[in-house]
Amino acid sequence: MNERPNVEVIRLTGELDVARKDALRGALQIPPSAGAVLLDLADVTYADSTALTELMRFRLEAERKNVRIAIVTTSPQFDRVIRYAGLDELFSIFGDRGAAIEYLERAS
Repeated sequence: MNERPNVEVIRLTGELDVARKDALRGALQIPPSAGAVLLDLADVTYADSTALTELMRFRLEAERKNVRIAIVTTSPQFDRVIRYAGLDELFSIFGDRGAAIEYLERAS
């Protein structure tokens, strides 16, 4: 879904765990027209190491394609997991969608 010019949105919901690995990998693809991707994880209720691994794979793909990423998360559990794993140093993480979109638009 193209919400703003050049900013594509990928929205994931529910539990992101080993049982959803294939679906997660399929969803985390850089759209061909993207200059930036908003990864909307606001409705993620649980994530395990499988999700973190797929986020890292996604980040590497984005880096190769020179696509900027911002993550929106509102789940305290998921936010803790991201920060504990050190991914907050690799991703721009926001608590609301508007701030994330503004960041991506300014950075493009």
